[in-house]
Amino acid sequence: METLYPPDPVGAGGYSDSRSRWIKIFIYSYFMNKQAPEMGLVFSWSIRNPFTMGKKIDFGVVGLGVMGRSLALNMIDRGMVVGGADLATDLVDAFVNEGGESALGFSTAHDLISAIERPRKLLMMVPAGPAVDSVLDELYKVLEPGDVVIDGGNSKYQDTQRRVEAAEKFGVQYVG
Repeated sequence: METLYPPDPVGAGGYSDSRSRWIKIFIYSYFMNKQAPEMGLVFSWSIRNPFTMGKKIDFGVVGLGVMGRSLALNMIDRGMVVGGADLATDLVDAFVNEGGESALGFSTAHDLISAIERPRKLLMMVPAGPAVDSVLDELYKVLEPGDVVIDGGNSKYQDTQRRVEAAEKFGVQYVG
């Protein structure tokens, strides 16, 4: 039985064949996600990512629901390359399909942040409350001084003040 691999998109980083490309994605995904090999193909649902396409991301959006996806697509219409991340892979797929070559999908905010051109600019469009703190905890592991995080959610002002103070400890500019 012959194993079939999806064809490489044009300009997919110069791999000699699609089999070697998928093996490299598998290895990267396995070690980044520290999951069992049968669960390691996290990136296989999106062939448009900076590790294979060599694109630099101008702006990132975490949370690709109705508002997050619409804002990301608006930025793409203005000529930006936008990376998007969401826990729901169907939302990432929809974003990548609608945004074309300027839309790059990720399964985690950590992977998205790692691919954004510095200084990083990120819009969070996640529900207010503990979800925002959870995403920020993940982002602070990767963000560097000078990076900007915009919280587009509807948080209480006390939460926003607390998050501004926390971001200052990392040298990150937080707009809530």
